[in-house]
Amino acid sequence: MEQPFTESEQAYLADRVAHYVGEVVERVTQVICEAEAAANADFSAQGFTFAEHSPANADYLTVCLMEELFRKVHSGDMAMAELMLTMMAKQEGISLHVD
Repeated sequence: MEQPFTESEQAYLADRVAHYVGEVVERVTQVICEAEAAANADFSAQGFTFAEHSPANADYLTVCLMEELFRKVHSGDMAMAELMLTMMAKQEGISLHVD
């Protein structure tokens, strides 16, 4: 049975969760930057040079992480996956058509 919370308790909980989400995002962003730098140092040590951007750039690493976390959360439940994608699209103002 779920505990009923007052409006002020709900506001507090929402604020604290947002705070901790922000901390996680900050830490993960730092780890991604560190991974990009390590990959580029590795590539450079092997004599690789890239005309445009490194294959292990921060954007690519971020998308790879998002894919892995998405799979982890929906765990093969396609209805959950569809719901998650729909919710993310709506937050960005994108309309999705899912068959």
